[in-house]
Amino acid sequence: DPQGNIAFAGHPARITDELVESVLDGALAKPVYEWPKDCDSVAKALKKGKLGDAVSKLDGIEEDHPEIAAAVRGMVTGRVKSLERAVRDADWLRVETMGEELADALKKMPEADRVDEILTTLKKDKEAQAILKAQVKIAKLVEGPIKKAKYDRTKKQLEKLRDEFGGTVAERDARAAIETLK
Repeated sequence: DPQGNIAFAGHPARITDELVESVLDGALAKPVYEWPKDCDSVAKALKKGKLGDAVSKLDGIEEDHPEIAAAVRGMVTGRVKSLERAVRDADWLRVETMGEELADALKKMPEADRVDEILTTLKKDKEAQAILKAQVKIAKLVEGPIKKAKYDRTKKQLEKLRDEFGGTVAERDARAAIETLK
């Protein structure tokens, strides 16, 4: 998706119009390198991942380039929607990672309140915290190359997490990690 998250894995025949539409939330219609020179400050902020800074710089270009201003504001909306999808999917690692990035990028913007609300809810939810902790552990287990001597132990740890967190995103992550080990 426009935020760099894998939006689909599977057989291409299972791709739906609804999936494609959801992935396009927050995408730019025109790449920043094709923007006019007077939009450079906005483009530079976006390239640095400073979405809030980019929005604050729109005042200087909005009258001459309303389509670019609308696209940048659409990026904010798209990223918040993507965060809300991660909440709906109970993908707590993605919520935490994306939420922290958005909280930093959207400082002093109305959308920042929604992001803060989501992160606060995550921190207070003990079940979500347990799943998040498992997701972090899974990610660390398969980080970098796995030495042959640690393969069996790593696989057993992943299988234990898979079984312990059945029916959650942590189970999905553990299954994917086990497949990666093969």
